[in-house]
Amino acid sequence: MLFFQLFISFFLLSKQNAHDELSALSGTQWRLVQCNYDNKLRTVNHRATLTFADDLSEMIGNDGCSDINCQIVVGYNKITIKSITSPGKKSCVGKEKLTVAKNFISTLRNHTSYKISGNYLTFYNGSIARLVFAKIISDGEESTIIKRSYKVDPVYYNKGGRKYLKLHDFVSQTNIYIEKIAGFSFVPGYIYNIEMKTTILGEGTSKKTNYELIRVVSKVEK
Repeated sequence: MLFFQLFISFFLLSKQNAHDELSALSGTQWRLVQCNYDNKLRTVNHRATLTFADDLSEMIGNDGCSDINCQIVVGYNKITIKSITSPGKKSCVGKEKLTVAKNFISTLRNHTSYKISGNYLTFYNGSIARLVFAKIISDGEESTIIKRSYKVDPVYYNKGGRKYLKLHDFVSQTNIYIEKIAGFSFVPGYIYNIEMKTTILGEGTSKKTNYELIRVVSKVEK
């Protein structure tokens, strides 16, 4: 009897998790922030996106060079690409864009699983993260706004005579260094977990990124 109750509880929990995952994708738009090539997750400095239809039957976007249209079947932690087309395909200008676009399409065709962690969507080949997307909160012709979560180190990082905040990304397990975050008063000696709004303007060499604190989740003295 106990085994049966445990089985039913596990079944209901799995069903709820699947429903939550699908709801988290329905009608959402994502911007590619990291791509795995040369065996390393690398920051993407240009615009590449995915948008899911409300009924999750279709996924459209841009691989950084050309628009794409995918017919899909979405299950719990798995997306099957039934077909993928690129109407009005354009040539990639620049080595980075071409490399990212090739890996973008290859991953969509061959990836085995996905995972949603907060405002991140990650595609995997096995246990290897291939594409990391951040959920777009607001999107316009000139800027993209996303929300990200980080741990802030308790000391400044000094480089070239300037002080930087060292932020650790929980999802991609990488670090970024920022001089300031609007609205955030950093006190050395404390470890912070924060949520912040990231506004990306432009791309490539003209790309600018602005950071604004949403809230301090926790502040613990080291």
